[in-house]
Amino acid sequence: MLKREHITDAIAFWEPARIGYNLVLALITAALIGPPLMSGALPFNFVSVPSLIILAVVANVAYCVIYPIDLFLQSSDFRERRRGWRIGLWLTGTMFAAALTWLCAGAIANEVVDYDVLAKSGERFHPIVVRSGDGADRVAGTVFEISAAELAAADAYEVADYERVEAQLASGSRAWVYVKR
Repeated sequence: MLKREHITDAIAFWEPARIGYNLVLALITAALIGPPLMSGALPFNFVSVPSLIILAVVANVAYCVIYPIDLFLQSSDFRERRRGWRIGLWLTGTMFAAALTWLCAGAIANEVVDYDVLAKSGERFHPIVVRSGDGADRVAGTVFEISAAELAAADAYEVADYERVEAQLASGSRAWVYVKR
């Protein structure tokens, strides 16, 4: 049977441990986003503060998943044995959250490839066409007739992540397309 002392005991262990959990996640985020931010390679206006706040909230909601498990164990015959498992549960959960934070914060830090291009275009995201290998796949777009000088300017504008290839269009004609290298 669940008792008030079980809840008090769970809070007394898990809430101080939450500080370490959040510290680990904050350090990972700072390690990934901090250097490009401090060097100017990642302009501050490209860092999604709302995304970071949402990630922090989700991480702390996920942290709360341990409470029902802990309370269940406390009200069971495993009460005394669960004390030894708490540290293991905290480490496992923190490592899992750290891996997810590494992926999410890394995606935020790497979502933009060339900040000069983004500053010139005024757009935050530049979609990139990726070869799928499926001839039935299509990408909607517009074909522009341009001069050789304009094509050279487009080549100079595109970053190293793109390459220009000639593609067969659904209409049967051919056109230059920039795709992911």
